[in-house]
Amino acid sequence: KVLNKTHFDRDYLVSVIGVDPREVELLAAGDLPVRSLKVQANSVGEFRVQLVVPSPCSKRLPITFQVTSQNNGKAASHDSYVIQP
Repeated sequence: KVLNKTHFDRDYLVSVIGVDPREVELLAAGDLPVRSLKVQANSVGEFRVQLVVPSPCSKRLPITFQVTSQNNGKAASHDSYVIQP
């Protein structure tokens, strides 16, 4: 989820640190691929991130999601893990 607390529509970029960028697919409404996320003023945008990780990967791969505003360059991040069976 991306929260836009401003009074203006904003564009954001999402990146995943810790995996090859070619292995990241970002999906928005109806499985439409997107590069730039648009979030309306005073609202929350919900998006799904799909990671395709190569098979010989550790059972627990640390990653960081980073959301960067294209309007002012400010960024926020969240640490997470890819857990394989």
